[in-house]
Amino acid sequence: MSEAACRLLIADDEPWVVEGLRGLVDWAALSIELLPPAYDGEEALARIDSERPDILLTDINMPFIGGNELIRRAKGIWPGLQVIVLSGYNDFAFVRDALMNGAIDYLLKPVSRSALVGVVERAIGLLGCERDKEREAVELRARLLEAASILRDGEMSEAIAEDPAAGPADPAGRALLDLDLEFASFTLVLAKLTHRGGSARPAAVLARLEGDIKSILAAAVRGSRHVAFRNLRARNEFALVTDADPGPLALAVAELPGKLERRTALKASVATSGSYYDLRRLRDAYQEARVALAVRPLGGSGRAALAGSGPSPGVRRRVTPELEKRLAFALESRNRRLARDVIFDEIGLRDCAASGWLLIEAKQTAEFVAGLVYHRADRGPSAPSRSMLAIDNLGELLGMALDEEDVEEACSVLEQLIDEAIGEATAPAASDGMVSAARRAQELIDGHYFEDLSLTSIAELLRVDRAYLSRSFKQVTGANIMLAIAKKRIDKAKERIMRGDLSLSDVADLVGYSDYAYFNRVFRKIEGTSPSEFKSTFRALER
Repeated sequence: MSEAACRLLIADDEPWVVEGLRGLVDWAALSIELLPPAYDGEEALARIDSERPDILLTDINMPFIGGNELIRRAKGIWPGLQVIVLSGYNDFAFVRDALMNGAIDYLLKPVSRSALVGVVERAIGLLGCERDKEREAVELRARLLEAASILRDGEMSEAIAEDPAAGPADPAGRALLDLDLEFASFTLVLAKLTHRGGSARPAAVLARLEGDIKSILAAAVRGSRHVAFRNLRARNEFALVTDADPGPLALAVAELPGKLERRTALKASVATSGSYYDLRRLRDAYQEARVALAVRPLGGSGRAALAGSGPSPGVRRRVTPELEKRLAFALESRNRRLARDVIFDEIGLRDCAASGWLLIEAKQTAEFVAGLVYHRADRGPSAPSRSMLAIDNLGELLGMALDEEDVEEACSVLEQLIDEAIGEATAPAASDGMVSAARRAQELIDGHYFEDLSLTSIAELLRVDRAYLSRSFKQVTGANIMLAIAKKRIDKAKERIMRGDLSLSDVADLVGYSDYAYFNRVFRKIEGTSPSEFKSTFRALER
């Protein structure tokens, strides 16, 4: 076990769940020391007090001490603890409380390997156990110091972080003190900018218009004390902290989505927290605004959600037990057509926006369905490493599509997940048309890998059916098209790293990854090592 290993405690009263989680991933490969499990909340709390684990993976429903009470008391004992919650499909109210109590994220049962690894890697990053984060800290600090506005973004982002890596200190209070912000009371306004069909992806637009977006937010509360910033811990969030009076603020906020959409050509969703009287509760205000965004209608851009302004809408279970059983049957029987019919037509995921689903309903449904698909792949015969790599990569892309509220892309990713999990039946030799489509797609990837590419965008550029292109590319090349894009980008990244003329963050940007953390995860999955470790190894060989 390396010195940088993190210690993880699983708390669940169902032994079969505990054993499933223990065997789902290679914990040693993640530098995780798995502690003996706790089987009730009381035992878990005692173990946290005595053993000080770094990460707690706990069920919501626990005997003796419930999951949310456990989180609250555990954080009081060990503030640096990173908490991940296991929840059932109908537990959103409990999940919301868990997030407010300090959990960094939740996993929906049944838990997939890819989702579990992703959230644990995030916890490791927050703890500072990720060696890559430590090695990039000096470089990141230098970039932040390039401009005062970027420095402020970093400090404010730390202040609203789910659970800052600084541990038991008070990073929120320290950052705000450094900024000399004084509010008798304050409200947090949260703006989320996501993809609109036909527009550029958010990363490119936000990089270009960041100053304009902050100016629009600040102009809404002109005359009041305020600070506008970009949340560096999220790809597409901006926030405004202001002491404006609630009445005028509500009127100004109502106009913000339209102003942001006209300036950026992206979909804009805006929510506010309630009023708070202590800046040390800035994180609570941020979480309250996040929850308000999550329970709004999907695609409900152009409207602002005011936290506490009315009863919270009920979150409906969109996958009934009957539909879950039909989907499980389709996956087990390798019936691709039935699986798609159940997911996209009977459950209605493809038309969820038009049907008035809440955002949280769409995200939970897609994640639940993906979990069933993952488990079908996990339980099947030993799959080729390429297929499992493709499944992990698609899991990342699904999360990104859901974060951007791009239902079309999320459905496209789910279709590819089904194909990878079920596998290909014996097929005849590829036709000339399939070979041509695959060749043109590969040429497009080779020449435009640094652009925002997806199965949907490539199919549109080549003017072919998306499903046909996916099947053609897989049959001709043997690889999933999204994995082919990722491998091309990582190959180019390795070339740039070996040249040694750019920082790793700049390399990530250059090959098409605006999010360095995502680039780091993709690089590690494909190469088996991180970008910084690859760089160090190459330099050592040069000497």
